[in-house]
Amino acid sequence: MWSELTRVALVGAGFLLIFGLAELWQRSGKPSAEMSRKSVHFAGGLLVLCFPWIFANRWTVIGLVSVFGLLIWGTGRVGLLKSVHGVARKTEGGLFYPLAVGLLFVLAYGNPVFYVVAALTLIVSDAAAAVLGVAYGRTTYSVEEGQRSLEGSMSFFVITFLVVHLPLLLMTELDRVVCTMLAVLISLIVTLLEGVSLRGSDNVIVPMATFYFLVRFTTENLDVINTHLFTLLAILVLVTLFGFASSLLRTSGVMTATLFFYAVYLFGGAGWLAAPAIALITLVVVRYLLRERVNRHDAQHQVLATLYAVIVMMVALVVHDVIPRVMSGPEWLLSGDALRAPFVGLVVGQLTMMLVTQLRPFQSGSREPTSVPVTLGLFVLAMVLVGPVGLRATGGIGPQSLFTSACIAGFATLFYWLMRKLQGWPARTPWNMRLQPACLALAILVVLPVHFLILGGG
Repeated sequence: MWSELTRVALVGAGFLLIFGLAELWQRSGKPSAEMSRKSVHFAGGLLVLCFPWIFANRWTVIGLVSVFGLLIWGTGRVGLLKSVHGVARKTEGGLFYPLAVGLLFVLAYGNPVFYVVAALTLIVSDAAAAVLGVAYGRTTYSVEEGQRSLEGSMSFFVITFLVVHLPLLLMTELDRVVCTMLAVLISLIVTLLEGVSLRGSDNVIVPMATFYFLVRFTTENLDVINTHLFTLLAILVLVTLFGFASSLLRTSGVMTATLFFYAVYLFGGAGWLAAPAIALITLVVVRYLLRERVNRHDAQHQVLATLYAVIVMMVALVVHDVIPRVMSGPEWLLSGDALRAPFVGLVVGQLTMMLVTQLRPFQSGSREPTSVPVTLGLFVLAMVLVGPVGLRATGGIGPQSLFTSACIAGFATLFYWLMRKLQGWPARTPWNMRLQPACLALAILVVLPVHFLILGGG
């Protein structure tokens, strides 16, 4: 016990020394706020990398990162520690950093290689890409209120490839080609994630995603990894073409949508891509036909608008993937049918609401949705185009699955039509996009108990 406490004291003193030196440098040398912040990020990370060989107890690390998380939070609130908090952009990365370290140590306990690889994406990739992006970034893209550079994102991809590939090659028994292709796959995924992360959340999203994909794919063969990589690349190309051609998505929106479609493939399978793909194509065609009408009100979806459009579907996908891993029965819940029809219904409902918005944008002077016949027609159009193909691709069409999908989409459309009239709801684009997932969530909560009852034979 005393040995562990001594190590905690020494590591804690090391972190305090890094903070102190950074403050002296910031006050005397006047480096940029981003440079001093990333220097602390990197220097502290060198200590973090050694945690599996320093500490034997998970609770020790949890306690240590909690103390430093409180220190970072407190100094940020009272205006101290300018070397960390001096950047102009809004970010909570200083808090996400210790959170990521604690989670990573707990999850990767007993697997130091995975810990090191995931930690390196946090420590090296993020810091180096930020510095290179500031120094050489010329081609920028917007991420909500902030700006990123393509040069910075490319730097992040290359550096992440190296910090994933080299440890896997040197510290594991994996085949060389597997190490290479897996490093490319992980690097591309986390580069997209880093590019759309808001307010410093990449400090926890990137290492957690890296760890997840290491666990998921290091036991797979080369063919599986290659299939995932080429599928991701194909999705990126197609979403880029459709998103830019329709002026629906900006660069960060393309990245977010690409991650969503890949998540559909990852958690559901290739067949589950049919419904959202048809929905996207339908929306692109409608926007083209109504281009003179929609361009005046076009916000070009970035991260949040795209996320609002897919968040309820994402939750359904994750639950679909997790249920067989954590439950032993009943069989109808484990077979994959439990959330198949609800997912298609969510896609149909989201498409219908977005089509309604294309015809009648939700603005201060236009709270009224489309008329009842037009709304009903759009619902039928979305259901006919997406429902049968989406259900057949995911396992088959039946009266019960069609009923479930239609009910979820119908209730979501009804809720949206009614709630758009609420005078207390802010008539601005972000709030309209928040209203849509709220309606989808209400719809699935209403229909899912009945759906499960029918599946269970009750």
